[in-house]
Amino acid sequence: MQANETVRGSGQPLQAIAIAGPQSQLDATGNPEGDINVLLDLAQQTEAEALLHLSQQALGAISQGVLITDPDRLTVYINQAFTQMTGYSQADMLGRSCSILQGRDTSTETMVAMRRAMDLAEPFACELLNYRKDGSAFWNEVSIAPAFGLDGRLTHFVGTQRDITQRKAQHGQIHLAAQVFAQSREAIMVLGDTRKVVMVNQAFTDITGYSEAEVMGKEAAKMLGSRRHDADFRHTLRESLRTLGSWQGEVWNRDKSGREYPAWLKLSQTYDAQGKVCNEICTFADISEQKAAHERIDWLSHFDLLTGLPNRSLLAEHCRQRIVVSERDGQPLAMMVLGLDHFKQINESLGHAMGDELLKQMSLRVAKCMREQDTLARAGGDEFVLLLPGTAPQRAAELAVQLL
Repeated sequence: MQANETVRGSGQPLQAIAIAGPQSQLDATGNPEGDINVLLDLAQQTEAEALLHLSQQALGAISQGVLITDPDRLTVYINQAFTQMTGYSQADMLGRSCSILQGRDTSTETMVAMRRAMDLAEPFACELLNYRKDGSAFWNEVSIAPAFGLDGRLTHFVGTQRDITQRKAQHGQIHLAAQVFAQSREAIMVLGDTRKVVMVNQAFTDITGYSEAEVMGKEAAKMLGSRRHDADFRHTLRESLRTLGSWQGEVWNRDKSGREYPAWLKLSQTYDAQGKVCNEICTFADISEQKAAHERIDWLSHFDLLTGLPNRSLLAEHCRQRIVVSERDGQPLAMMVLGLDHFKQINESLGHAMGDELLKQMSLRVAKCMREQDTLARAGGDEFVLLLPGTAPQRAAELAVQLL
């Protein structure tokens, strides 16, 4: 065997190994008929080795995990990315099935489909919950391709794998946010950088009467704003947004029918990587019912439910105010207490419904004799109190006679 440099038919130099030896066929005298000379092209062999080395380097350098098995699905190769992703080394995996990655919550249905595809030597792709060597779970994006030899026979399965745990978590958060957005009972409206509507939820339509198609690309302030708010209010709101990035408070909105209603509004801004405002998020709820309930509670704490007159609490407040004014201006202030005789007997003999009606009629009769600045209150039971600012004792006595 001898290495020689010769020339190809094309005229290019050829690095080769020459191997010579006797033929196995003998002549009539029993000697070999001649020599056999074999010339091996070293350049082709060197190029093949270089390509193999390059392929191994490429498999080791790519970021996706690579696992190669023989036709019996036993591992013959893994790259460094696979080890980093799963914790399993080359020694852990060689000669073993990749089923070592499966665990309690791995989808049985997906695994059955994968085996069926491999039985048929067909490509397969899926997302699979696998387990690392330390037992921790991770979502794996798997792609498997069969490899065939020159004779068409199956030689290997090549699997690429990507850890998509973070992506799945992000998708889950996005899905959750979408559900919250869609199912929120508060109206949600998102404005773009030009303060025009880019997104609304169903509650927005329920509250305002406007469909998504009717408001997309429109200026929300012109459609929903109430004339009750002046320029100073709007300036204060925008200034708070500019300096603090958020604002909340009670406002008056206008729905599609033109009805104005009180709303609790929250505004916040989102920013891009350069710190520029890219969106404004508005959430609001119609608080008409809550406001009416609050006003009702406030009314009940200051007025008599039966007659609608100020009660003892509001009477005391009016007394304090009138006394201050009377002392300051040197004006007289009169107070008169009225009661119904034998009211208890009326209740007992005719019933409480008749007694209540008598009290209401009494309040209406006395109110007709009152001035706008006077106060008529029900102190309790059949007792009424008249507060008469600017009224001298003689005039108060005359009014008492008139009422009687």
